[in-house]
Amino acid sequence: MNADAPALEHRNTRTRRGWGDTIRSSTKPGVARQWTILCFSITVTFIIVLFVLLFVEIPADRFISEGSALTFTSNLAESDEDKPAPATNVSTWLSGASRTVIPRACHSHNDYWRKVPLFTALTAGCTGIEADVWLSDDGKDLLVGHDRPSSRSTKTLQSMYIEPLLGILNGRNPTWAADSENDRAQGVFTTQPNTTVVLMIDVKEKPTTIWPLLIEQLEPLRQRQFLTRYEKVHSGDSADIQTLLPAPLIVVGSGELSLDSLVGVYGNNTFEQYHDTFLDAPLQALPEVSDSQRGNTSSYPVLSWEHGLYRPDDSYYASVSFKNTIGSVMLGFSKSQLKKLRTQIRTAQESGLVSRYWDTPSWPINYRDYIWEVLTREGVGMLNVDDVNGATRGLWTKGYLKSVYLIIGGSLYLTIVSIILWVVGLYLLRKRPDT
Repeated sequence: MNADAPALEHRNTRTRRGWGDTIRSSTKPGVARQWTILCFSITVTFIIVLFVLLFVEIPADRFISEGSALTFTSNLAESDEDKPAPATNVSTWLSGASRTVIPRACHSHNDYWRKVPLFTALTAGCTGIEADVWLSDDGKDLLVGHDRPSSRSTKTLQSMYIEPLLGILNGRNPTWAADSENDRAQGVFTTQPNTTVVLMIDVKEKPTTIWPLLIEQLEPLRQRQFLTRYEKVHSGDSADIQTLLPAPLIVVGSGELSLDSLVGVYGNNTFEQYHDTFLDAPLQALPEVSDSQRGNTSSYPVLSWEHGLYRPDDSYYASVSFKNTIGSVMLGFSKSQLKKLRTQIRTAQESGLVSRYWDTPSWPINYRDYIWEVLTREGVGMLNVDDVNGATRGLWTKGYLKSVYLIIGGSLYLTIVSIILWVVGLYLLRKRPDT
C-alpha cells in the first residue's frame, strides 16, 4: 500500500493541473501566454475591421451627390473669424440656386458654424435655420456664437441673418405691397414661393433684454410684412377675428426664452392683439388634444401662463432632446420607444405644431441615416440636422439593422472560433513533450 501511494499522489496531481499550470509549465516560458494574446488580438482586430466596414465607411455615391450639390455654394463668399460673408451672396442666391432648389423640411442646427452661414442651408433646401444669440458687452447688439468666448462683435444676428434675409425677400418682391391682411409676399425659394423659412433664435442669456432688442431689429422685415404674425383682424360689423397670417419668414424663440419674456416685450396686454415672434414648445410636455378640441385652436390645452401656451397661435415648433426622451436605438427602436415617438409626433400634429427632435446622433453614418429614415417615416415635422447636404439629397445609407445583426453575429462567430483555437493550441502545448 505504501509503495503505491507516491504513484497515486503523482497521478492525482497531474489530474488537477489546469490551463494556468499549462501556461506556467510550457516547454518555452511565455509561449502559451503569447498564443493567448495572439488569438484574442486577431479576434479583436477582425471585429474592429468589420465595424469600420459596416459603420464608418461612407458610400462613394454620397461624396458624389454632395460634391454636385455644392456647385452653387462654391460660388459664395465664405465668412471668416472676423467678418461675415459679404452681401454679394444675396445677389448670387437670387440669380442662382433659388430657381432650382426644392425646399425640404430640415432644420440647420448650429448654422453659424458653416463656411457660408444661412446660404449653405438654403442651397441644400433647408427651411429651418438656427442661431445661438448672446448680448454684446455694451448691450446694444446681438452676437451669434456657440458660446460667449466664440462670439465676435462682427458676427451679429443682423449681418449674418436679418439683413441677408431682408435682401433676399426684397429681391423676390421688388414692387410688392400688401393690399389686405391676407396678401402674402413671395418667399425665399422660387420653386415654392409660399414656403415659410423658420429663423430660430436660441437665446443663451438675458432673455428680457435680448428679445426686445430682437423685436427692434426685426422692424425692417415687419414693415414689409415679411414676418408671420398673429393678429386680431377687424371684419366690419362682426367681432374681431383672431388669426394667424403666414408670411415668408417666421421667427421662433427657444433656449432661455420663456412665455413671460416673450409676452412682456409687447406690453399692455398687446400680445393677444398682435405678435410676430413665437415659442418653441416642449414636445414631451404637450397635453393631448381631445376629439372635441381638434381643429379649434382657441380650445387647445394650455398648461399654465407660467409654463407656456401650446397653441399654433403662440408656438410653432414643439421640440425635445431625442437622446433624453427616446434614448439609444443602436439595436433598433423598441416597441415602447416607437410608441412614444408616434404619440409625441401625433400630439404635436393635433396641436397644430411642428415636431422636432434635437440631439440626434450624427455618427456612425448608418445609424444617423436609420434614425432620419424612421423619423421621416413616422411623420416628424422638421428634421434637425448638422449635415444639411446629407439630409436633403435623399441618398441615405440603407440596411442599418442588417449591419447591426451582421456585426453581432460575426463578432460572436469570431469569438467562438478564437476560443476553440485557443483551447486547441493550449492542449497541443500541454501534450508537447518536454525537451
